[in-house]
Amino acid sequence: MGNKVNPLGYRLGVQHTWNSRWFVSDKGQYKKYLLQDLIIRKVLMGQFKSAGLVSVEIERNLSGMRITMNAVRPGIIIGRGGKGLDQIKKMVLTHVGAITKEDKNKFKLDLK
Repeated sequence: MGNKVNPLGYRLGVQHTWNSRWFVSDKGQYKKYLLQDLIIRKVLMGQFKSAGLVSVEIERNLSGMRITMNAVRPGIIIGRGGKGLDQIKKMVLTHVGAITKEDKNKFKLDLK
């Protein structure tokens, strides 16, 4: 009998990348960022299930946070005139209350 290997974990770094890309030096920040990532993913996946949202990638660095969403039907997410993107930004900022006022200006949303 062979051992079972997770196919995504086996391909990390070769064919796939991590869904969250950030680094913290303080362990307290790690818990905070991990919880924020889980909340953001849960809210976005639940909200845009009908748009065929495939993945949500979150990158953080000193200049801010970037959320990249891959969807089958991006028009549903974007909405008319890009109003959907502003609604997503507000929704993420309200669900993640730990983001300070300074970080609101550093938030960027990409849609593929």
